Amino acid sequence: MRLSRYTSKDTQILLAVLVPMTLLLNYVLFGTRYFTEFKVFVIGGAVTFVILALAWMAHGWVAITLRNRLPFDEQTNKRLVIAISLFSVMTAITLTLIFWGYDYLNFFGYILDEGKFTGAYIVGFVANIFVTLLHEGVYRFEKWKATLLETEQLKKEYLQSQLLGLRNQMRPHFLFNSLNSLSSLIHENPQQAEAFLDEMSKVYRYLLRNNEEQLVSVKDELLFLKSYFYILKARHGDGLELQIDVTEELKLLYIPPLTLQMLTEAILTYNTISKQSPLMIKIISGEDDSVRIINNRQRRVTSDQEIDNAAIENVINKYKLLSARHIEFEADDHCHRMTVPVFSNASMNME
Repeated sequence: MRLSRYTSKDTQILLAVLVPMTLLLNYVLFGTRYFTEFKVFVIGGAVTFVILALAWMAHGWVAITLRNRLPFDEQTNKRLVIAISLFSVMTAITLTLIFWGYDYLNFFGYILDEGKFTGAYIVGFVANIFVTLLHEGVYRFEKWKATLLETEQLKKEYLQSQLLGLRNQMRPHFLFNSLNSLSSLIHENPQQAEAFLDEMSKVYRYLLRNNEEQLVSVKDELLFLKSYFYILKARHGDGLELQIDVTEELKLLYIPPLTLQMLTEAILTYNTISKQSPLMIKIISGEDDSVRIINNRQRRVTSDQEIDNAAIENVINKYKLLSARHIEFEADDHCHRMTVPVFSNASMNME
């Protein structure tokens, strides 16, 4: 069984504190005999160290329990006061067991000295305060480093998101098909060609405008998605359908940019598209501030999964860093569903 740790430095702190405490306490108990008699030094030191180590583990369990019960920064002072109070009682019990126990067992001829017991308790009380504050300082420092690392990781995820989004839009076949569709429309229907060019410019303008944003409104993301599908419809026609039914309240909430585009891009790659069997994608309001993406399953026999897996993994990782809420995936033989959380605040707390 692996014991819980308060910090990654628990072992180092334990040795740095308990070794000198063992030497000092045994000197108080046995006087100069402790350093002059080999048997007293080895056996007495080992027994005292084991007792103190067990007490340390009990202290650690209490500290971790309090941290789990009072985890927030504003609860730090309350947590420390409770911890030091409990540790003081536990230290008194530990020293009582040592002093009275050694006297009762006549351990290497030890005779109880209540004055030394009082002095040892005062030293133990001060040591408890020092070690508790040291532990808390190390814990806060490691938490700060972890937050800094997560922030850097989130930045990388967003950079990767921008790269994937641009790559999905700028892939040669996508650009070729878009330009080919535009070229055909110029000759066949100049008015529709103008509308196509306008939607295409909206796609790239959205990518450039939001490449530094962590969150955008659901409304803006849906408008971008409509422009993106307008371009796709020019190629696939009746083989591809997009239905959006999202409440106005939900549109005012926020979502990481390109999230819906990346997830729907994966749907397009994994499924066949044809007029005889249209691919239907629905984006609707979900429960608990979420957007649901639903599509009928028409699996391809083979597909280029590398880009899509990277895109989906990127979106999942961003959500892991943003909050405790994650994207949920469900599927049966006929339908695939994704539940995508949205956020109520454009400036997320990244802790």
